[in-house]
Amino acid sequence: MPGQIIDEIEVRIAKAPNMSDENRGAPLQPLRVLRTEVTDLSATSVEKFEGPHPRQTQTVTDLCSILARMGI
Repeated sequence: MPGQIIDEIEVRIAKAPNMSDENRGAPLQPLRVLRTEVTDLSATSVEKFEGPHPRQTQTVTDLCSILARMGI
């Protein structure tokens, strides 16, 4: 499931009409990091995940900020 969501985000970035090709790289790097570090989290709540996984939590937070600033 997380991989599918990441795929969908990548497609939206690729199709974003208000984003230049050179700006597309900014959100793609955190997505690559996220893809390699995220495993099946469907059974883990956010609270249980944040504590032992601060780096992954920060990566998701950073990615959300980047995408929000881009209007995605």
